[in-house]
Amino acid sequence: MERPDNVGDREDQSNSNENEEIQIGSTRNQRIALDPSWTAKSRYGRVAASEWTTSYIMGQHGLGERNENGERFANLCAFNKLVIGCTIFPHKRIHKATWISPDHTTENQIDHICINKKFRRTMEDVRTRRGADIASDHHLVVANLELKLKKLDNWTNSTTKVQYSLPPRY
Repeated sequence: MERPDNVGDREDQSNSNENEEIQIGSTRNQRIALDPSWTAKSRYGRVAASEWTTSYIMGQHGLGERNENGERFANLCAFNKLVIGCTIFPHKRIHKATWISPDHTTENQIDHICINKKFRRTMEDVRTRRGADIASDHHLVVANLELKLKKLDNWTNSTTKVQYSLPPRY
């Protein structure tokens, strides 16, 4: 079971940071892959480094307080121009919590869906689905996206038509 706090070896965290940078550096223009073992509690404004940084990265609907990993995650999102989708939409507390302790007393929002800032408006909703049987103490996080495409007027005229003339049969 993963713990949503900062308990762990500093060596493991430094290895995680190296993996993170390698993954992000190699896929900067295509996709951004994050280390799944990196749990981060994030909430708008509690321990924010600067309000400007968190204003476009996060919404106001986070759950809990941000820890050190959450601060690093927010800085990572700011550097890569990502928006944390789980904090944008207002939901009941039960639909925000992605991890619940085994004794059902502690709820945290430590699993996130991030999207490029340019595509923020395509996200319609992000919420937790509690009924998914995935053999974990984490709940499934689902995002609804609506892709808005621009209409091209002359897309059929731009292609070249090729005509084949077959030789006559004798």
